[in-house]
Amino acid sequence: MIKAWLVLGAAACVLPAGVLAIWPGMSDYFDFVVSKSCFGEDTAVLLEKMGREVGSKCWMQEWHRLYGLPEERQTRRRRNILKMPSSPTDSLLACNLRGLKLLTDENEMNYDVVDNWLKNLNDTELGEQLLEKSASCKKLQVPIPNLPIDDEISPLIKGVLEFRTYMNCMNAEGTKVCREREMKIVMKQIQLN
Repeated sequence: MIKAWLVLGAAACVLPAGVLAIWPGMSDYFDFVVSKSCFGEDTAVLLEKMGREVGSKCWMQEWHRLYGLPEERQTRRRRNILKMPSSPTDSLLACNLRGLKLLTDENEMNYDVVDNWLKNLNDTELGEQLLEKSASCKKLQVPIPNLPIDDEISPLIKGVLEFRTYMNCMNAEGTKVCREREMKIVMKQIQLN
């Protein structure tokens, strides 16, 4: 979600070794911290758990499909489906997105999953703000790569591009909403002291 370049060096020095096994990169850790700050620790841990379970299952299926080795021999280290290998296979992408119910069987982005989750947040004001952002992110034009005239983009890739366009927008806009919310809390505490 957010890159905190100013604290990157300091945070890397103080993180316990066990944390690095959960969050392989600083970006992964900062994503978790932002989620925890915005949605609360229980929700952030639930999202982390869900992403890890789906990612592990899909990675094991892909490993078995590609190499035919027992699935127990490998483990998926990345939790965030946006941070998969730089050139994941279509089947790995589809598995992750379908596992999280973000891609339908017809290869379309399932916006209802995100909107329903936002409607059920404990903080209704935050949920309403994020639902507004979701409505505007849904309207964005999905960039289609330039292809030769005879080539056609697969329905799966169209769905993945739709997902990435929407989630990039939601990550940026959601981070702004969470930052403003956090700033109000901090400013209120500063003024009280």
